[in-house]
Amino acid sequence: MKTDLFASIVANLSDGIYVIQHDRAIFLNQRFGEIFGYRDHESLIGCDMFAKVYPDWQSVDLFRKVHEQLLSGNYEKISWGQPASKVDGTPFW
Repeated sequence: MKTDLFASIVANLSDGIYVIQHDRAIFLNQRFGEIFGYRDHESLIGCDMFAKVYPDWQSVDLFRKVHEQLLSGNYEKISWGQPASKVDGTPFW
């Protein structure tokens, strides 16, 4: 029952939500797909999310480092801004 409630809340958020494991998407909501220009958000399941949404390898490397820092719990505050790319290659912030 709690799982259904969580899924319903996440599905209706205006924010894009994703869950990754070993750099691969295991869950994401429809809004996440819409933000990045994907009609079928479920087609992103199993994809390397870092490489999918960042336009260059420098951005990918930076995001991986930030992500590792978040997972380690070894931070006081993390703030960064990186351009991302829509499915058609259009960059956005």
